[in-house]
Amino acid sequence: SHAVAVEKVFQRIFLEDGVLSIDGFEYNFTEDARSAQSQAQVFSIMLESLFEGRFPLHPYFSQIIRMKEVSTLVTDLFGGADSKVDDVQALADLYGAPLGIVTRANGSYVPADKDQLLELPLVVEILNAVKKVGSDVLTLDEVFLKLSAVPHGLVREASYLILAAMVSARMLEFVTSNEDRINHRSLDLRLIWDDIVGVATPGAAGYSNDRLVFWAKLLTGKDELKELET
Repeated sequence: SHAVAVEKVFQRIFLEDGVLSIDGFEYNFTEDARSAQSQAQVFSIMLESLFEGRFPLHPYFSQIIRMKEVSTLVTDLFGGADSKVDDVQALADLYGAPLGIVTRANGSYVPADKDQLLELPLVVEILNAVKKVGSDVLTLDEVFLKLSAVPHGLVREASYLILAAMVSARMLEFVTSNEDRINHRSLDLRLIWDDIVGVATPGAAGYSNDRLVFWAKLLTGKDELKELET
């Protein structure tokens, strides 16, 4: 009986008579928010329109993105460990496609190449930031600050996916707290994300898709090769 009484008091004081104050404006709780079963649901309902207005370029994810899914995508898709598995393809559709970091090839999702990633404004912004620091390391805190800003508002998990796509395309390398480098060849290993402190330009320059296709034709003797995926 005491629990019921406390619940009613809380409901009346904080939800019925209370308001949500944001940037000097007060918002009454909607009927849906008042009937929510948890504080997380209350704030999700109340902040949805605010987030949509503040972060209009945030991609739409139909499910919450978590580090478990990030690690699976990085290892199995971008690292190439097991990219054809149905679960991996489903995750690529859920999170990779909205971010623009995967593309379709022969009916399956594959990592976007360098040229495709360069069409994404956030990728260009990260590259510009890396160029500014030169031979130094661009810290992940700086990356997260850029990607979480208006109008994108990406969370850390989504930022990891974009960076992994860039590493896979040989545009960046991860840098650990011990100053070790993790490049595209090591993405198939289980990364310890807490050890990664920044990103930097690769030790060796990457090549354009056209140049790679040219060498593929030359080495195989197959002039019919037109695309890197083939």
